[in-house]
Amino acid sequence: MQIKNIEIWKADLGLTRPYSIAGESTSSTENAFLRIELTNGHWGIGSAAPSERVCNERMEDTMAGLEKGAERLKGKDVGAFEALKSAIAEELIDTPAARAAIDMALYDVFCKSLDVRVVDYLGQKHTSLPTSITIGIKEDQGVKADLEEFIAKGFSIVKIKIGTDVERDISILKKLREWGGSAIKIRVDANQGYSKIHLAELIQETRGVGLEFVEQPYFAPALVQMRDLSEGIRSQCMADEDLKSRSDAVAMTRGPLPYGSWNIKLMKSGGVTGGKWIGDLAGMYGIPLMWGCMDESRVSIAAALHTAFSCRATQYLDLDGSFDLATDVVTGGFEVKDGIMYLTDAPGLGVKSL
Repeated sequence: MQIKNIEIWKADLGLTRPYSIAGESTSSTENAFLRIELTNGHWGIGSAAPSERVCNERMEDTMAGLEKGAERLKGKDVGAFEALKSAIAEELIDTPAARAAIDMALYDVFCKSLDVRVVDYLGQKHTSLPTSITIGIKEDQGVKADLEEFIAKGFSIVKIKIGTDVERDISILKKLREWGGSAIKIRVDANQGYSKIHLAELIQETRGVGLEFVEQPYFAPALVQMRDLSEGIRSQCMADEDLKSRSDAVAMTRGPLPYGSWNIKLMKSGGVTGGKWIGDLAGMYGIPLMWGCMDESRVSIAAALHTAFSCRATQYLDLDGSFDLATDVVTGGFEVKDGIMYLTDAPGLGVKSL
């Protein structure tokens, strides 16, 4: 099972629904891809969606990391799967998105060689879960139109971006509850946009809205500031930008828990291997997990879903990152029915090249 060839490329996947969050607006997305081919004909694919804002990784860093990793892998036997993953993790410590792409490609081709799904290799704990679908920062009528569209498509959980104006945020959240009624769940992502005063005001004024949680209210790193808050407020907050690596996860288990839940993204954690490690640690401490994403190909969304379904602590999904892509390089991997995500029965990640 030697690696015969490795192909690396990047592609503009476009966006059918541009959006804004606290601090930036996005109208297109570029992903990098790596495809491993074995001498026996099996192949595996991985994708990367780097974030300079979150991980200080630019696309050029990702492409360089993929090239570096490919040189390390050429001619190697994927039977040495665990050793290959470890070597890549050490080699690409500063480029987690590149590391994630290679990691998931190795999982894909290795599990195909065994004729098992990645989730079966990891140990399946869940078979299906609902995902939230995201509404960006926009005017009231735009929010209402998105909500009505998503409800019509069967989604029952919405995540709305906030963090630029707390008074405006409170107003739109109350309207969102009014428009959606009791049938929908609402979670919010402040994208590091709040101060301590703003967070307290938001939580106090939206008690009647019934928010699931507030994602990353403060600019990271924020563990000291979060631990200064009451346990009641901390328990309602979810770590995102504060959770990028294994060391970040360990730091958040020491002392008072700064967040009530964690958001794991493969592009931050370095792939299936890193995400699974953090997920299992969360399970040891009874910390509920959400699995999130950037604007990503179905390749990495499928990889995240396989990993999420292998962790007992998984309670939430926010894996809508491929829903608004204008194009992609694969199909398959997962299905979405009435907002609920399921893996397919195909081996590996389950994706098929277009």
